[in-house]
Amino acid sequence: MASDISLENVLRKCGDLSRHQIIHYIFLNLLTLGSGITTFYYVFGVAEPSYLCRLPSNTGLDEDEYQSISLAYQNLSKQLQQTSRCNDLNGSICKNFVYDRSIFGRTFTEEGNFICQNAMKKTWLSTMYHVGGFVVLLTGYIGDKVGRRKMIRILTVMLFTIPCFTQVLIQTIPMSIDIK
Repeated sequence: MASDISLENVLRKCGDLSRHQIIHYIFLNLLTLGSGITTFYYVFGVAEPSYLCRLPSNTGLDEDEYQSISLAYQNLSKQLQQTSRCNDLNGSICKNFVYDRSIFGRTFTEEGNFICQNAMKKTWLSTMYHVGGFVVLLTGYIGDKVGRRKMIRILTVMLFTIPCFTQVLIQTIPMSIDIK
């Protein structure tokens, strides 16, 4: 009996690659794909592109003008030995920034100005990401106590209602990006 356990014998007992195995293979890959998507969502969500303090004379600066002004600004700031990227040339704290979109495009960091004084707000994305992982552990335990079918129904309803409720709130209540 021990000699019957080999890869060839297991494959023979499972049968050839059929529609059933292909469907299972696709669903197993979807689980891995979802994990990868959430990981990259976190990486690009908290990405911090290069930025400069927006000067009052160029409030309408776009991506193309960023590079030329960036070089001039870096040379000027090296001459003045500026120590902080959050301060203007005269030492005052910047409120508006110009971002380099050559690597990341638009990010949450740019949209909400999550740099300098607002850098701590960016950690909420990480916090909610890890809280979600902890909730999965709790739902597994509750699913064992309540019943898995009942728990799947409850979680499916929650996965539908919570995002819908959140979108209704975001669309109906006037908020600035700092509040969102």
